[in-house]
Amino acid sequence: MALVRSIVYVFSADSLETARAVHRFLEWLSILFFVGVVACDVALHLMEHWDGLVWKPGWNGRNAVFSIQGHAFAFSLPAYRGTVSLKSLLKTNSLVWFGMAIALEFCALPYSTRVDELSDRELSYSYSQTISALTIAGEANRQAGEAKERAAAGEKEASRLNKSAEDERIARVNIQRQLEWRSITPEQRRKIKEQLVPAFPTALVQIMAIMGDGEGSEYAEQLADALSPGWAIHIGSISPSGGRLPEGLHIYAAPDNWRSGILQKTLEAAGIEADVRPLQDSPNGMRIGLTHVEIELHIGLRPRSIRH
Repeated sequence: MALVRSIVYVFSADSLETARAVHRFLEWLSILFFVGVVACDVALHLMEHWDGLVWKPGWNGRNAVFSIQGHAFAFSLPAYRGTVSLKSLLKTNSLVWFGMAIALEFCALPYSTRVDELSDRELSYSYSQTISALTIAGEANRQAGEAKERAAAGEKEASRLNKSAEDERIARVNIQRQLEWRSITPEQRRKIKEQLVPAFPTALVQIMAIMGDGEGSEYAEQLADALSPGWAIHIGSISPSGGRLPEGLHIYAAPDNWRSGILQKTLEAAGIEADVRPLQDSPNGMRIGLTHVEIELHIGLRPRSIRH
């Protein structure tokens, strides 16, 4: 019955593992029958010179009664007493077992084909799964590449926006610098007073700004405040006489007036640029009634380096 179930199951097996298990069972069963054939042949060879060996099987008779759905059935097994030659029995068993082994091999043959089919199916399925996985991986790589490109584009755009914001900030600072007036900070005022005023309290300085330049006039007032009360300060104005107007801060003094150099160094130490020029080169011909002016401090227009 087990052999019949195996043969039937071979053709209905839809799992490779199940098919292999059944095929393995049939092959091992066939091998066992072949082993039985060999054992019978060996026994016959050993009993070649032993004549008269017999087997006397026998059993007593048996009677049995059973019923199915109300119908009674009787079964009778007659008694048997007989004698069987062992050589003949071994030969018969050898032929039967050989036939069974061959039959099992034939039963295993369709299964072998089934194993090949299922193996090919699983191989094909594995191949399709591999192709699908590679396709998915390729799509994922493509999407990752696109994401990287978008990220790079985003970083580039962010860099551009940051640069634009920085350019705007610089432009705003430049505009503020263009609109901002020059001024003397409290720290600059303190340095000028500490270094210059106590050392030369008798110097006479005339501070002059271009007429009509409100920014320069305000700067002149702040410089005068920084130099006073120690220095004698007079504030005047320069009348434009055509041509290019002066820029920056200029100190006019006689060549032998050493106070002008001290004034220049003090202003530069406070962060205020100024140059020293001969007094005779001063564009101001009028001394507003002062005949003993030692130093003229001219406030020109804001330098272009500040305006731009």
